[in-house]
Amino acid sequence: MISEIENSIYKELEADLLKFGFVLYANKKQFRKTTIVGFQNIVITTSSVNGKTWVEVNFGIRHNRLEQIVHQFLDQSIEFQEDTNTIIISVGKFNDDKYFNFEIENENDVKDECIAIIDFFIQTGFDFLNNNSSIDQIDRLLNQFPNKNCKFIYNQTNRCYKGLVAAKLSNNKNFLNIGDAYKTLLLKNNSTGLECQKYNSLFRYMQHLSLN
Repeated sequence: MISEIENSIYKELEADLLKFGFVLYANKKQFRKTTIVGFQNIVITTSSVNGKTWVEVNFGIRHNRLEQIVHQFLDQSIEFQEDTNTIIISVGKFNDDKYFNFEIENENDVKDECIAIIDFFIQTGFDFLNNNSSIDQIDRLLNQFPNKNCKFIYNQTNRCYKGLVAAKLSNNKNFLNIGDAYKTLLLKNNSTGLECQKYNSLFRYMQHLSLN
């Protein structure tokens, strides 16, 4: 369900984001731009506390081939499979201020906060999306530090699956080491036995996958 304030935000942002190829998907609470490999998106959600509305802005990338492989091994609803992000991060987390959200106290604040949102994307966000949509760049973002959690995705169990597939699809020479590192990280993050079992199945599958 779309709140009144969300509707106001979408209307305020729609024309500016359309200039950059982002189309409003109001029912999904996001703006989306189709790419050769999938899509880029900007997700806008709100929460109200003590008369204030906090606006969280996430932005990310989907790589279709990677997601199609991963979904064979992840226990996720079929309903949402076509909408899953490969990479997603909030504006606050991107700026190393993970608790940051845009703030609206009344209708007059909507325009100012939307200007701030657009400014962020013009200055930084659009470049990040455009520069990181390829499988090689997704591999870099997910697998630069395979022994640590990654800030470019929320679910760290899913990160292990997606990082493994990205490494294979990009012909990362460290694919086997990355795969082993994620086995350890899954245990460290208290993933379930079933999740570890499915990851091991994915690892075996990816080792024999031909990219031709």
